[in-house]
Amino acid sequence: MTEEKKAKLKALTKIKLLADKAGIHHVYLSRILKGKEQASAERAELLANLANQLTLQEGYFVPSDFREEEG
Repeated sequence: MTEEKKAKLKALTKIKLLADKAGIHHVYLSRILKGKEQASAERAELLANLANQLTLQEGYFVPSDFREEEG
């Protein structure tokens, strides 16, 4: 995830709320956002959808923001 997108996400919602909605620990989500962990494809899709809902964006956050796409 770019620094711009991270800043927008943090400005528009709480990371803990996003983690709670996704059913994961906020520390794990923080590690994903810092690039220290990678979400599964399914979890990345969920996180992108939830991030868009919580920030009232449409299509701004995408699964690759939460996981490096292979290939």
